[in-house]
Amino acid sequence: MAGSRSKVAHGSAHGRLHSDLQRLLCVLMQRDMDDPTLQGLSVTRLELAKSNDVAKVYIHRMGEHDPKACIQRLQRLTPHFEHELRQAMSKRKMPSLHFYWDDAFDASSLVLDTLRSLRE
Repeated sequence: MAGSRSKVAHGSAHGRLHSDLQRLLCVLMQRDMDDPTLQGLSVTRLELAKSNDVAKVYIHRMGEHDPKACIQRLQRLTPHFEHELRQAMSKRKMPSLHFYWDDAFDASSLVLDTLRSLRE
């Protein structure tokens, strides 16, 4: 019985860390980024490793953009984000952040455009 409790507690702590990270990253990205290349970025999803040591942050931006340039700039800002997250959260060890471009939106947009062209 005690073993199942620890799994539930770990699961809920993991879930809470996941939601707090995603929420705070969204706030930080809107508050702290004055680079026009990064304006309008959204965190589309966050995948937190079970060990809580790595967070994969998927981002996207609508409209004209250069995904590689966005990711490179975010990687340069990663120490700032990690510092701000440590300040905002009472965790001794924060996961390292790794940014990825979420191209699922681009793919779905292409499918929608194709469907629209078939209607016409």
